[in-house]
Amino acid sequence: YESVFFNDSAKLELKFAQKGAKIYYTVNNEMPLDNFDEPSEKNLLYKKAIVFKKPFTTFKAKVFCKGFKPSETIELSFAGPGKQIKRITSTSPDKKYPGSGDSTLFDNKGGIENINSNTWMGFYTDRINFVIELTKKETVNSILLSFLENESSWIFLPELILVYYYDESKNAFVPFGREVFYYDDKDPYYANNVNFRFIFPKLENIKTQKLMIDLSTVKKMPEWHEAKGKQAWCFIDEIKVY
Repeated sequence: YESVFFNDSAKLELKFAQKGAKIYYTVNNEMPLDNFDEPSEKNLLYKKAIVFKKPFTTFKAKVFCKGFKPSETIELSFAGPGKQIKRITSTSPDKKYPGSGDSTLFDNKGGIENINSNTWMGFYTDRINFVIELTKKETVNSILLSFLENESSWIFLPELILVYYYDESKNAFVPFGREVFYYDDKDPYYANNVNFRFIFPKLENIKTQKLMIDLSTVKKMPEWHEAKGKQAWCFIDEIKVY
């Protein structure tokens, strides 16, 4: 696939070299995107490229072959167009992982697990701030942030995501929504995937043209990590407003 983000559609092709192997898959278009069954031989058999057009889709696939154990499951989420973004300004990323500038965050390119892809902006700092300006004032129902989780490479989700919207009557940014992450009691499993995080508003019918996102990164990696106590990286490649 070229990108998990799209305006009209996304195309996914699968290949597996083992003779006699078959790929079975499941598709989910409901929220939350990760809440559905693992693929089995009772599910859909992959025969040709799959085209996604619905706003949100999560795809899972597994290979089955006689005489072999089933493969690990691959999982990908795809996201369609959101509201038109005029610009996003952000904290400067690390020089090693600049992406392609601030447009990296809304260019509909990304969702690739390779950390050296120029679709990722990598940050090695305690706090990250984004200010999003839409082309016009609109009702905002959710914010999507696409992160890379690659804990063996010291890349973690943030500890805290805070989202604010600009309230013209108060001439200030006020709380929109938040998400907190906990790592100390997590199983010692080194995640490696593209992770969509949706932030939903506390209130209904929020209309705004500006939003602000404040991320607090992992300042000390947890005890179960081989680099415990050291600063973690935070990688992000897309922000969408719905």
